[in-house]
Amino acid sequence: NTIYNLSQVTKSIQREESVHMDRRKQKTRNEIFDAFIRLLHQKRYSNISVKDIIDEANVGRATFYNHFETKDSLLHAFCENIFEHVFHSDHGCGIPIELDSSYTLEERLTHIFYHFKSSKKDILSILNSEDADLFWSNFRPYIQKLFSAQIADKNLPQNFLESYYTGSFLACVQWWIRQNMRSSEQDMTHYFLQAANLGEAPEMAETALQ
Repeated sequence: NTIYNLSQVTKSIQREESVHMDRRKQKTRNEIFDAFIRLLHQKRYSNISVKDIIDEANVGRATFYNHFETKDSLLHAFCENIFEHVFHSDHGCGIPIELDSSYTLEERLTHIFYHFKSSKKDILSILNSEDADLFWSNFRPYIQKLFSAQIADKNLPQNFLESYYTGSFLACVQWWIRQNMRSSEQDMTHYFLQAANLGEAPEMAETALQ
């Protein structure tokens, strides 16, 4: 029994140490993210070096490379971090918003616009860099997954519908950003849903948003 109890204590300590280590790693990762976005507010992405990032984050070079292979992988991870936040529901259940049946499509789209606006400064810092395409290429699969569960038409291929609505929604978000996000999140959702219901061809829908 004594040996069993000692084994249980050892496992408990190991679990606590693992949790502490995970929290410490996440804290360091967040510090690197914060430093990266501060630098993006000051200069273009191409002018930011790994040395700039580690100096701003006050971490060692080895620490940086323990988390990210390159500066580009940091940018990729940062984009994914934004999207994971945007696409998870607000009530804390941990279910991705595109799979949470308690949300209507209108609510899901409004939720996306809301988080875009709340992260406006950070997102614009990325979009104003020469790697804006990376942001949109990372964003697209999340949107496509959302629509894949929402749309169906027996007369049209599913992958065509997903591509059409995904492209139209991305064009809608891009237009909104060019307008400095002046329209409300609810209005943008309304605009998109109204336009989507018109059944315009994809290129017509995108042109209308220019």
